[in-house]
Amino acid sequence: MTIYRRYFKVTSGPIVEAVGQIEAGREKARAAIKELEAELNVGDMMFYNDGRFAGFDLNDDAETKMFKRTEHGYYLPKLNYKKGKEIDAKIKALPRLSNQNEALAAVGLAGSYLVCMNRGMMYKPQLAGRPQLGVWVVSVPWRDVSEKELDEYRNRKNGFNSNMDHLLWEPHESMTEIKEWEALKIIDEMNERLKEMKND
Repeated sequence: MTIYRRYFKVTSGPIVEAVGQIEAGREKARAAIKELEAELNVGDMMFYNDGRFAGFDLNDDAETKMFKRTEHGYYLPKLNYKKGKEIDAKIKALPRLSNQNEALAAVGLAGSYLVCMNRGMMYKPQLAGRPQLGVWVVSVPWRDVSEKELDEYRNRKNGFNSNMDHLLWEPHESMTEIKEWEALKIIDEMNERLKEMKND
């Protein structure tokens, strides 16, 4: 089974609107994180892409006895210490740091949803871009099946197959399908513009 990607250019519509809402939430979350970092004064707080807290990148002078080291090299508070429990409660009370890929749910492509598997590999839709650039590239994992096979799956009585179900998805009217080379060109241009913005 050959898996490839379809690419779409987006400049308006539900994805852009959803990204705006996510970014507003991320700003609030970032402010709360900075405030807690300043209050605790033990180090930078690190997060996974899905918004989960990964641990502290401890300062050199931080008291380490109430922290345990994770396999990724960060530190989590030990819950057998009163202060560790207090820190953990404050972390859990933080607003969630959402990922912009979650905006794909607005067009039926939840970014964290498994849509395709092949030889133990998972393939998911991806969203590339930044709000200040005004353009986004969506890539969707895909594979070719016959119309007969797809119709049989569409008319099934029961069961679910992620390798087939994602083929029922149809792009929103705000999404313009483009070739891979066009997508890569847009991404290269976006990276160049981000560099220029950083240097200004």
